[in-house]
Parts: sequence; C-alpha cells; structure tokens
Amino acid sequence: MQSFQVRCRIDAQRRLFLFLVDASDGMTPELGEAGGQPQISKNGAPFVNTAGILVAIGNGAYYVELNQAEVDTLGWILVRYKSANTAEFQGIAHVSAFFI
Repeated sequence: MQSFQVRCRIDAQRRLFLFLVDASDGMTPELGEAGGQPQISKNGAPFVNTAGILVAIGNGAYYVELNQAEVDTLGWILVRYKSANTAEFQGIAHVSAFFI
C-alpha cells in the first residue's frame, strides 16, 4: 500500500507504482504498456480515468503520476489497470493529512 499527503505539491511524490503481468499466465512481466490509461476511485466513488498515463520503469514496473485533484480528499484511493495484454491490476493507497 502506498501513502500520499493530501494536496501534495511535489509531482514525484504523487507517483503510484504498478507491476503488470501478462494476462495469459499471470506471472510474466508485461512490457509495452507505457501510455496506458489507469482508472482511479476515491473513497469508493465510481472509477474515472486518471489525469496521467502509465510511464514504464522496466521489467513490468510502471507508475502513474496522480495530479493534486486526485489526492485532494482524505481517505482511500483505488487505482486499477487492465488491457488486453495484462492481468487486472488493483492497487490501494491512502491519502492522509501528513506524509507517512
């Protein structure tokens, strides 16, 4: 689980990390998903597209840089990603008044 400070102004501190695997075996790191469109739910609200897109780190690791509006509410956020090539990814994060 990741943690974010509410309305954090530092871009790099709003990066939510994802590890994507191949849909066929659920284990092989999935490459080529840079530019993909994750979705976000704040405190159980319906999913909407994130402002940012996936950025590849390498070997199946990616991040999406959330914007300030996406971390402007205290509580839980859920980020999901699914493409034809990847298994479903869901990552949970917490937005708090102080960075933990």
